[in-house]
Amino acid sequence: LAALACGFVMRLYAGLQDKDFLRQLHLVGLVAQFESLLSTYSEEIGMLEDMEVGISDLQKVMFKITEAKTDDLRELQPSVCGRRDHYTVEVPLPQVIFQTLPEEIKEGKPLRVFPVLFNVGINEQQTIAERYCSYSLFILKSLLL
Repeated sequence: LAALACGFVMRLYAGLQDKDFLRQLHLVGLVAQFESLLSTYSEEIGMLEDMEVGISDLQKVMFKITEAKTDDLRELQPSVCGRRDHYTVEVPLPQVIFQTLPEEIKEGKPLRVFPVLFNVGINEQQTIAERYCSYSLFILKSLLL
């Protein structure tokens, strides 16, 4: 959640002048990409399964952009509220920047998150898994669902 919030804030500030990005935010949401280099063999399979659960839980996160009361840095810190089944990350922006956003975002429409996990096993353990284990195909299917 911390990595997602940090990445969103960085991307938001970088894309404030990009009207297509802002339009995508309120129409579709945010795609959050995570990458793993774990193999689907031995102990790494468990790490990959844990990561898959953590990444899929990010579907329960919504972002809400608000107008900060002041330009004080403490007022511009994102805050998280909610429980395990639903989190809302409130991201306050300075008043001058907030006024440039599309109306849908200014009205407080929650922005959805679409997390994606890419895994590329790159060592000899992955070669063994591909050659001798059908379990790697199961993992790939579960990640795509």
